[in-house]
Amino acid sequence: MKTQLRTFALLGNLLFSANSFSESLTAYPGFKNAELCATKVLDFKEGQNVISAIDERCPQAYAPFLYSVTHENQANHHQGDAHYTGDSRPYMSDYSPWEIGKTLNYNFITTLVKDVSTPAISFALDTLNFPGIDITGRDVRNGFLFQGFSDLSINRVSLDKDFYVKLTFKIRGSEVGKSNISNQMDANRLILGILLLWPEAAPRKNQAHFLEFELSRTPDYHKLQTKGVCPSDGFSYELCYNDARPVGEFAEGKYAAINKFLEYKDLTNTPKLDKRIRVIIPLSQYIRNYGWVNPPSDWGLGKLNAVYLGMEGTGSTRLWVDLLDYQLLSGTPKIGAANYPAGIFKVGPKVYLNTASSSYCSLPLPSAFSISQEVVDQAPYAMALPKALRDEGVCKLPKGLYRSDSIGLFSNGSTLCHFKSGAHLMAYGFNQSQYDSAIQIGDYKQYNYKQECP
Repeated sequence: MKTQLRTFALLGNLLFSANSFSESLTAYPGFKNAELCATKVLDFKEGQNVISAIDERCPQAYAPFLYSVTHENQANHHQGDAHYTGDSRPYMSDYSPWEIGKTLNYNFITTLVKDVSTPAISFALDTLNFPGIDITGRDVRNGFLFQGFSDLSINRVSLDKDFYVKLTFKIRGSEVGKSNISNQMDANRLILGILLLWPEAAPRKNQAHFLEFELSRTPDYHKLQTKGVCPSDGFSYELCYNDARPVGEFAEGKYAAINKFLEYKDLTNTPKLDKRIRVIIPLSQYIRNYGWVNPPSDWGLGKLNAVYLGMEGTGSTRLWVDLLDYQLLSGTPKIGAANYPAGIFKVGPKVYLNTASSSYCSLPLPSAFSISQEVVDQAPYAMALPKALRDEGVCKLPKGLYRSDSIGLFSNGSTLCHFKSGAHLMAYGFNQSQYDSAIQIGDYKQYNYKQECP
């Protein structure tokens, strides 16, 4: 969903616990006292359009959750639609009155969690049982139909600050049919998205950068879409988009399936029905650890501008979900050590080794540890470095002979030292052939280097 969502900032509440201090970056933690407002349906026949118009009934004194709908065509735009105006402003009211209560359903509800009444959002998208033509002039099954809620109350913090999101969701129903529309998949997905703003280097004009975590997805959702140019961080994104022109006017974005990360390795694409799934995503660490085609020169120049929760359907499909315990918090979450099994894992392009399930170290050169590139390529990803484990810095090189350009080096398995001459090297039992074939380790001072060998 490439729509730019409007946001307004309110100071968050302060949350205290026995062991920590954290600021809520939303005015409605856990959806408590939250109110819902919708973009209004305008009558295109009267010469009006449906771009970013908020219902007059929406309160102006504070910022609620804003409900919006975007129905893009199969090429992810609106060109050729009945209400297309020729401009590039976001379309956020792509629905007709008949759809509410049928194709589109949403409401705040109260649900029981351990016998405690808990606020929640329940919403559903159903093109399987309620097809028809909407304001775009297309069938609701033709293209990508998104409905979601943007939290307008968030504190728009800079991206050099740490923040994370917590959310519990339950899928009440999910199924796909057969739309029989040419080049059209039948699928759905549930997403948690954020909009980030930073200026790109001149002459580029774009400032909008989207990131969507797919919490669930039916098979082959992106099968007919072009994957696009993704960041060169090695992660297998579902889809990326970026304006490759030098002027760079349009948004950059990427979709990441949450079940590809170590933290959620037990999640399938589509979780079991009626099972509550809790996710904790270290947003700021993910933003900074993983690549962007056009990153900022300084993370302090960027800011969090929107958080939205939504679902998207394409073709003939039905998805019904409850959302609860939504929290947007400052700081970084502590994710249990059990999420990081022994072995190597990656955070962005960097490789790490967890050997004892209590600490980890970085592997700038996996080959020095007899780890092949194939193993590195298949290593699982983590969203952030594990706070539950001890950081031991750069891994200690295994015992043996190494080189840094023409410098000969020896590791005893704990520390690294250099040889002052060929005779010095041979005194340690090495010969010229072993020196010639020794692994090049680059900057040797990043390891536990202790100057000249004794």
